[in-house]
Amino acid sequence: MKNHKLILLFIVVSAIMEVQAQTGGDSFMKALQNINENVLKAQLGFLASDNMEGRGTGTRGDYLASEYIASQLRLYGLAPGGDTSRERNASGTFGTPEKTYFQNFPLIKSTRGETPVMKIIVTDGKEHIKTLILAHNVDFLTRIPKQSVEIEAPVV
Repeated sequence: MKNHKLILLFIVVSAIMEVQAQTGGDSFMKALQNINENVLKAQLGFLASDNMEGRGTGTRGDYLASEYIASQLRLYGLAPGGDTSRERNASGTFGTPEKTYFQNFPLIKSTRGETPVMKIIVTDGKEHIKTLILAHNVDFLTRIPKQSVEIEAPVV
């Protein structure tokens, strides 16, 4: 537990020193005075609310939450340190690349399509004898991502 507190203290002090280096002492102190328990509870309460729609990967709630956090960083005077972005201006041309508050990286999202079905077809080699249809989450379970597989094998 002491190690976790020491690591957290190191991160906070490092962040404070970085902010001071970026913005100068006066604006840093002003920003620091605006960060208190009530402000943090309000901000985290908003981010955790149903308004953010669960913040699933690539969803509207995900983008809303990230834009909200970027706006708070801007409000506190932190300089963007993320990837560069080039905005398209009114004439349709790209402007000068500028740093953003975001880091671009690929995200992979898997979703299950239709409810999986497992059928066991019993034959005597020539004639269909019976088919057993198994219920998903009752008779068998699946994990995402899996590919569809068909297997023909003799019953042993």
